[in-house]
Amino acid sequence: MQRYARITKIALLLLSLLSGGCASDRPPSGGTPKAAPLQVVFSDPAPSALNSSPGSIFLTFNHELSLRQLTGALAFTPSIGSWDASVHGKHAEIKLSSPLQKNRTYILTLNKQLAPLQGGAFASPYTLAFSTGPEIENGTISGTVINEELAPAPGSLILAFGDKRDAAGLQPLTADAPDYLAQTDGAGKFSFNHLHPGFYRILAVNDRNGDMRYSPESEEIGICSPEAIQTGTAGIALQLSGLESAAGELLSCRPIDRQSVAIRLARPVNTTSFDPGKIEILKRGTTLPLAVTGWYAKNPTMREREFIIVTRGMEPGRAYSIGWKSGGNDSATGPILFYASGRSPASRQLSATILPENRTGPAYLDQAWPALGKAVIISFSEPIDIEVARGMIFIAETAGTQLAPLRFSLARIDSRTFWVKPDGGFKPGQAYLTSVKPGGSGKPALSRFRSASKEDCGSITGTCFSRSEQVIVEARAEGATASYCMALSRNRSGTFTYTFSDLPPGRYTLSAYAPSDKTAPDPYRQRNPGSIHPRVPAEPFGIYEGKVMVRAQWTTGNIDIHISK
Repeated sequence: MQRYARITKIALLLLSLLSGGCASDRPPSGGTPKAAPLQVVFSDPAPSALNSSPGSIFLTFNHELSLRQLTGALAFTPSIGSWDASVHGKHAEIKLSSPLQKNRTYILTLNKQLAPLQGGAFASPYTLAFSTGPEIENGTISGTVINEELAPAPGSLILAFGDKRDAAGLQPLTADAPDYLAQTDGAGKFSFNHLHPGFYRILAVNDRNGDMRYSPESEEIGICSPEAIQTGTAGIALQLSGLESAAGELLSCRPIDRQSVAIRLARPVNTTSFDPGKIEILKRGTTLPLAVTGWYAKNPTMREREFIIVTRGMEPGRAYSIGWKSGGNDSATGPILFYASGRSPASRQLSATILPENRTGPAYLDQAWPALGKAVIISFSEPIDIEVARGMIFIAETAGTQLAPLRFSLARIDSRTFWVKPDGGFKPGQAYLTSVKPGGSGKPALSRFRSASKEDCGSITGTCFSRSEQVIVEARAEGATASYCMALSRNRSGTFTYTFSDLPPGRYTLSAYAPSDKTAPDPYRQRNPGSIHPRVPAEPFGIYEGKVMVRAQWTTGNIDIHISK
């Protein structure tokens, strides 16, 4: 009788919704706007229902869905085992195969990207929480997820693992299904609202395929600091900073020709600190590494994950392995097998490009590579010896048609990219000419520019708050791959004050992290993003919400950053 009464109640609710819903779903214009965001307009159990142990869960949407769309976007935490679903227009039923546990809080989550047959996706992730007992769990943890470019990461999957499941820290974090999951909204924010009180390890995932699961071979992760977060904590920050590679840092290798291969790393590295000595190439069946004679980044940027490795030559069709030496390990980890290409190295006419580009004024000479200071960046089309490159470069101060040649310093970034500085440095507001004349019939490159003066620049000032003794602050311009960075020590007031001077005008994202170095860190060192296995928490991190506008001759102040820990 109870089952019959419950079915009758649900049927009456659905009939009421259908009959009354026609009017609410049909405004005077003639129907639900096709672009209206998807909504759940009815659920059984109701949100936050108590003493509810349903055999089926019923949902009604404001738009029609397909069964495939729904099942690909639905997840339960904790796991309920197997289930089956049916969809009829706007109405869905999820049948549970096994009875739910007593006195447990369950959460149904629908992917924010769930798109109906007509209309828009959810405005924010949908969750339905209910309890099989007389109380519902209300523990909370909230925060923000950003990507490698420091922009909000909407639609990211957030996994929460109970801290007591593996107190020894020996089990990989993702060996089991998470205890809870959530998803970020359009601003990259997330919130767990129905956690069992306690501590949790939090992991952010770039859910590229939208399946509400972690795919380690293709999805970037963000690891939290500290290792375990207590319920009731708000404002934690996670950054999606690369793939968790079981094969160390090296993800893939692609042969190009007899002398070069392209590699891809799990995470981007600062190009100026890339160490080709970590690369080990072995011919199959031998132990003597092949000599690495050159290397260069695929793109001439400050942070890169794809590099070309040049050798003295490989035997076409022969099997080779390539590995990456990590830490103090003398042997390469995660070797990848490949077969050498039989293609001969391409013979191309040497050419060059110059940054800043021709007729730039004002030229912000530290914008492309802030770690190098004010410099001109010259990129050749092929690897070149530094002394050969030196003979092709000319730099001079200009005044009208007059040229005053300058002595300069030249240093290598990679095998085809160099930075150039006059021995006395670049003078603010001065006009310069830089030219590169490749040998043979190569086309000369030319750049006339005026170096920026203080009147062309702006400033940002603020304070960092952290429990650490040192912090590194980063200012990254919108659309840029490079950042301005500085290392700070705690002042007498117990905080960290900073000033970025001589910044190019534009919109900036400000962030900071607490390095684990005991000595004064290099401001352009890379933040340790942590790892799943071995389990290492990320270095504490914080970000200023919103963009910071920099204008010439202005100082933007009070840009304060709180590093979460």
